[in-house]
Amino acid sequence: MMNLTYKLCLAGSLLLLGCSSNADIGVRQAKIRAISLISPHGQIVEIQAEIADTYELRTMGLMNRDELQEGNGMLFIFENPNILLFWMKDTLIPLDIIFFDEAGVFVKSETMDPCEEEPCRTYNSKGNAIYALEVFAGFIEQYNVGEGWKLENE
Repeated sequence: MMNLTYKLCLAGSLLLLGCSSNADIGVRQAKIRAISLISPHGQIVEIQAEIADTYELRTMGLMNRDELQEGNGMLFIFENPNILLFWMKDTLIPLDIIFFDEAGVFVKSETMDPCEEEPCRTYNSKGNAIYALEVFAGFIEQYNVGEGWKLENE
């Protein structure tokens, strides 16, 4: 009888553990889509972007990641244009963020550093934006991203 009870408890524990990890994985499974950034001079930079288009995905963002490969990023898509506000709580790596409006036109860019103590610094779009693209730190400088750049995400 003790053996059967032990087996049932073990099976229940494994089931709960499995449900827990599947729930975490579900939150992290963003769709990946190729997007393009286009400079005012016609230079095209391709990025494989995880799409954060739900509240859960936007909330998790790139938290707890210890690297972001060159050529990869995360595109945050919001329902309505607004001044977007980001912070780096539980984000382990520095990132560049680039904000775009509804038409995909550049609004602002900035380098964000990991938050090492609270309160965490915030970073905002300063103008209405609907898209925020996070890429590896140094991207903005490497490609000279700024006024006149455009996002094509479809």
